[in-house]
Amino acid sequence: MKSLDNLLRNFYSAYDFEKRYLNLCTQFPSETSPFLIALEKDSKNIYCYETKIINNDFYEKLTLTYIERLTKCLLWMRGGNTFFIYTNDKRKFDFLKKTYSRKGERAWDVFFIVEQIYHKTLHFVYCEHIEDFPKSKKSILNIGGNIIGQRIGLDLGGSDKKVAAVNNGKVLFTKSIIWKPLHQTDLNWHIKEINDALNIAASHLSKVEAIGVSIPGICENNEIKISSLFQGLSKDDQIKSRTLFKKDVKKKWQVPIELANDGDVSALFGALKYKEKNLLALAMGTSTACGYINGEGSIENTFNEFAFVPIDYNEEAPNDPWSNDKGCGSQYFSQQAVYRIAKKLVLPVLEELSLAENLIIVQNLAEENHPKAIKVFHTIGFYLAHAVAHYSQFYKIESLLLLGRVLKGAGGKIIIETAKEYVKSLFPHLSIRFYFLSEEEILHSQAIAASSIPILLSK
Repeated sequence: MKSLDNLLRNFYSAYDFEKRYLNLCTQFPSETSPFLIALEKDSKNIYCYETKIINNDFYEKLTLTYIERLTKCLLWMRGGNTFFIYTNDKRKFDFLKKTYSRKGERAWDVFFIVEQIYHKTLHFVYCEHIEDFPKSKKSILNIGGNIIGQRIGLDLGGSDKKVAAVNNGKVLFTKSIIWKPLHQTDLNWHIKEINDALNIAASHLSKVEAIGVSIPGICENNEIKISSLFQGLSKDDQIKSRTLFKKDVKKKWQVPIELANDGDVSALFGALKYKEKNLLALAMGTSTACGYINGEGSIENTFNEFAFVPIDYNEEAPNDPWSNDKGCGSQYFSQQAVYRIAKKLVLPVLEELSLAENLIIVQNLAEENHPKAIKVFHTIGFYLAHAVAHYSQFYKIESLLLLGRVLKGAGGKIIIETAKEYVKSLFPHLSIRFYFLSEEEILHSQAIAASSIPILLSK
């Protein structure tokens, strides 16, 4: 168990860091002051978070780490382009403004979220008086759970597209179709492939009244802000792809079409299947996807891009190749995580193989009860328990839905059972029900759930 102990010892969870830092604050009440941070997405969506910091030079490094990591968490969990900060130490505000600038340490995050998605610049607003700090606001995406009418659900993945024909809640037809969108350079190819899939489903209905679409990436107002599906297109065609469903597909079908992030659709399916609310869905595949259903059973207008949410504050944490940041979720809950840990434990994974191929090697070893393979999945379960405790600081979580290739077979069972045990023993204040979707359940669930997204106003 020595190698496993080393892996766990080198993991400094965000939850533990925050807990220890805030405990320090209680030891120096005269040197502690409020720190309020809010992220505005638009006039209807402002997320506010209130905490405290130590105004003591001895703990300056800890304080800067605390507020910088908090800022990144909010950016990727909630999304937005304007931060409001209230603190009695303006140097902290200046530090964050510099760090999250085009020339700062988090320049990639600024470019990717604010400029690539919102096509704006990131603003920091200093609130000198508490009265200047904004009030929390949130809007709900009132989608999902609609069964009236003849509907098509379309789930677009990186390797296959799945369609479902549904009539008044009854599933008439489902089909999975192989496609390879990631390196396609022609936008018209994408449009044809999408319409071909919709045509297949439509042939099983007397008419089409609504189309719901699940897509990887970020969607807002039925526009695709960014998606890996279109990474092979030129920059100009990537811009055109944003309104692909709003214009091109809508023009052909002339019915309500609604888009949703695939993580949110997973959460929607879980909420409908298990009749749960306050449900977080976490998919462990090539990367890490997430979705959330709140206490009203609705999808909130948030990012939920947990792949880039930091969960490990160790300075030696693994590096994310995209953002060049350390300790982000994609390195802990994905095929990348399995490969990284297996390599440390000297399992027979090979750099020249794909992540998916190496995952199968480790999963097969776990099926054979190989002790080091079991350690890989046990370690991920340990990470997961701590991450869920961290996520619970920002989301009310009563149930956790887990899915994705990493959770297949014996390895997946180890991850889930380990996470359950650690949540129960280390975080008794949390009461979370765990659910797992098998590959068989997942196969068409996204398309079926997506069909329920649009509302038919005339019905």
